[in-house]
Amino acid sequence: YSLNTAAYIALGPGKIRESVPNAQIKADNEILNTLFYKTSLPQLYNAHPDTPLKFTLVNTRFPSIEFNTGHVILDMPLTLSLVTDTDSDILDLEMQMTVQGSVSRNNNVITGTVSSAAHTTTVKSSQIGNIDIAQLSGVL
Repeated sequence: YSLNTAAYIALGPGKIRESVPNAQIKADNEILNTLFYKTSLPQLYNAHPDTPLKFTLVNTRFPSIEFNTGHVILDMPLTLSLVTDTDSDILDLEMQMTVQGSVSRNNNVITGTVSSAAHTTTVKSSQIGNIDIAQLSGVL
């Protein structure tokens, strides 16, 4: 209850935001160019051939945390936006992500493992035509 209350207050919609490229995924990474998606998402490549991309991931509500018989379940809805390097909006996806795992503590060291992760994806908007969710499964 306390963690969910803190998450509700501190991590409301838009408070968790991550963009790529960043320090972990550099701009020259192949996933940040439409050429990478030429066969898996041809609509993207055809509309924007060999174009650099940016991704933004934002929470749409606070994450909820549940403790259940030795497991921790984290549930968080997200919006994933795909834009060209010139900020031309291409695709917005709504994702519901649920991660389950276990956490242990030994003195001041906290460790954990993820035992399962699941997500559902819905296309919110597309500037490259109709997108079949099955096409995105291999990409995501």
